[in-house]
Amino acid sequence: MMPFRAESISYADFTNTLSRYPTLISSLSKPPSSGQAYGLDTLSELDKYRSQVIPDELAKMDKKHLTKEQVELLTKWKLKHGKWRPRLANLVSSNSPSNIEDTTREAFALYSAKQGDPQPALNVLTRLSGIGPASASLLLSVYDPDNVPFFSDEAFRWVTWEEGKGEGWDRKISYNNKEYAVFVEAVRAVRERLEAESGGKSIAAGDVERVGWVIGREEEGAMGGEKKLKGGIKTSTSRKGGSKGGTIPPAPQNSETLATEPPEQPDTGKSQKRKPPTNTIVTSPTTGGEGSQELRRSKRVRNS
Repeated sequence: MMPFRAESISYADFTNTLSRYPTLISSLSKPPSSGQAYGLDTLSELDKYRSQVIPDELAKMDKKHLTKEQVELLTKWKLKHGKWRPRLANLVSSNSPSNIEDTTREAFALYSAKQGDPQPALNVLTRLSGIGPASASLLLSVYDPDNVPFFSDEAFRWVTWEEGKGEGWDRKISYNNKEYAVFVEAVRAVRERLEAESGGKSIAAGDVERVGWVIGREEEGAMGGEKKLKGGIKTSTSRKGGSKGGTIPPAPQNSETLATEPPEQPDTGKSQKRKPPTNTIVTSPTTGGEGSQELRRSKRVRNS
């Protein structure tokens, strides 16, 4: 049986997992309220906007850049897709339209000049208010979705998986440039191996990101998002009746509901100390900010 680890998942298992991404996205999409029109509000619509619409629009531009509206909608996608941080949208919205256009234009041009090295471009993008390395990777991913993965929690933990206490789905993430560089290299390794195994079929960085996200969310959902299994990565392709070779412990409840992890920050090159989140209203990402809320105390709000 082919193991389910990122470094050895088979091409067949990889494509099968990727095929479940749209269904999982749909299952997390809350329909609009009565009388509210469908639009760029549900996770499904926002996901299509991120993965298809914006890349198509950028492809038609000479001097490629993002608009303020596009960045705000990408931020909305990020919040619904993962951690819910209600202040983040306000921070991003505080950037002027011209600042966003100029900054993203500079970052995209620099990325092209550096022949695909994302780090210099990330440093430019994190000058924007509310944009840390993870959010910056999202903006850069729509410019080059084949080679730039979004720095999602689930994908990062999956491709850098290690056993042990505090590892696996429990691994803490600092959201800095160093970790993103590790993530990019791990994603590249998965792509190269699968492309060789498949006889040269193209594997996009965004596909590896999506597979990692699906695995994390499915394992979390299988155990109710709260219970955890001890053991290793799943080694069977069969999900019915459990795996024969062990299991991947489910991803822990996201910190959008527990508020246990700090928001990402622009990377300063220095080790960042963790501080508890502050006076933050926290809600479930699957409801887009609706539903029950709980107040968390902290001393300051940081960029994400």
